[in-house]
Amino acid sequence: MTSQPEKSRRDFATFTALLVLLAVAACLILLVTLVLPQVLGLVIVAVAFAGSFGLHYILWGHWLSRFSQSEKSAAEQGDRPR
Repeated sequence: MTSQPEKSRRDFATFTALLVLLAVAACLILLVTLVLPQVLGLVIVAVAFAGSFGLHYILWGHWLSRFSQSEKSAAEQGDRPR
């Protein structure tokens, strides 16, 4: 088993690597749109779809986590003898 600080460090390193990868990808897409201006419309549509997907993922995930927690607590209360 790994300790909590080690796991936290690994998670931070993974998150940092992901952010750097996204920044490099954004820079490359920016360069492509400077060279080929027609690609800008495609990039805007792709970002809109990705933003919509991300928003729904966050909202549904938040709602379902609260729903499952309330369902779990209701099940625990129902299992207790009176």
